[in-house]
Amino acid sequence: MLCATFHPDVVPYILGVKCPDPSDIDDQIIWRWTTKGNFEIRSAYSLLTSDSWDPNNAIWNAADESILHVLRDCHVSSTVWEQLLPSSLSLRFFNLNLLDWIMGNLCSRLLHTEWDIPWSIIFVSAIWQLWKSRNDLVFNFVMQSSEVIVHRAITWARYYSGCCPQRKRLVGPICEPITWRRPDTGWICLNVDGAVSIGSSTSAI
Repeated sequence: MLCATFHPDVVPYILGVKCPDPSDIDDQIIWRWTTKGNFEIRSAYSLLTSDSWDPNNAIWNAADESILHVLRDCHVSSTVWEQLLPSSLSLRFFNLNLLDWIMGNLCSRLLHTEWDIPWSIIFVSAIWQLWKSRNDLVFNFVMQSSEVIVHRAITWARYYSGCCPQRKRLVGPICEPITWRRPDTGWICLNVDGAVSIGSSTSAI
């Protein structure tokens, strides 16, 4: 009967469909890599690393992977900074702790004479490109040369510096009333309370 209605190549697929049975249960999502069908992070991690985990890989035996090491002190990062650093900053640049290093460079008023871009903008752009480069290496196994990272950092810094008007330094705080404003239609406003200590730079929210 089926052959009279359907093409012969289609009939085996139709016959392969199980007929309804009163004992059948509803379809449900299962995780096929555990015996009970329940999702477990451990099984997902084992699955993802099963073909790539190598405990003898040099990446697991290198120096401590701190934020400062990734962004400043590893070989690639230090080579990038040596190409970008103005000579006036080179003496203390590699000797500061993480907080002083970030805040000192962010607050710098120095204008990089070679590219005519504020150093603080170059600094942020370089950090971003170094972080992206490290993620490319870890997750995609793509190694970027220091020259490529420097080029991208300067390109982004030049673009940002050209698009954003320079803000004038403000002397003293500006006191403005803080009031609640209804968000635009379709948006949700989440109000929080936060404080930052000027002396210790610790914060709470």
